[in-house]
Amino acid sequence: KLRKGRVSLPGVHYFITICTKDRQHGLTTPRVADACFEQLRSLHGDRDIVFRCATAMPDHFHLLMILGERLSLSQVVAKLKAKTRKHLHDQGIEWQENFFDHRLRLEAAPQAFARYIFLNPDRKALLSPDKTWPWWVKHREYKPDFLALISSAGTPPKEWLGDSPGASELIQGD
Repeated sequence: KLRKGRVSLPGVHYFITICTKDRQHGLTTPRVADACFEQLRSLHGDRDIVFRCATAMPDHFHLLMILGERLSLSQVVAKLKAKTRKHLHDQGIEWQENFFDHRLRLEAAPQAFARYIFLNPDRKALLSPDKTWPWWVKHREYKPDFLALISSAGTPPKEWLGDSPGASELIQGD
């Protein structure tokens, strides 16, 4: 069912969620998260994607990107999974067979999805409000507007945590 309606359009923003099999935890171990981020940098360097931002959660991974010309969306995710499989295996976990994707249609959508990716660990109460999530990264050239509103310590305004939309709300609004 996840493949139904999937379209690969070069030059278009995509919001991707990749889960571990049986939602096993382990993606936020330094070795696994670093391997995932390193592969995103490699995909960006190869121009398979334009990397925007991502976060590793204990049992899933969110990614905001623009699809490049060379590979399909499925090929990009397959490459990411293949290049990180060994690191997951070392932690006793593996990727779920497929992935979730949403092609962003509205011009303002990338900003909203980037903010969602940034806030996801806070929304899931994985850290205290005065801490920053170490497994959120963005490309150095990507500067979403919401970053101007976070504290100097890198934490979001408290009011964002109570009223920020979930992924399904963002997808419905796009």
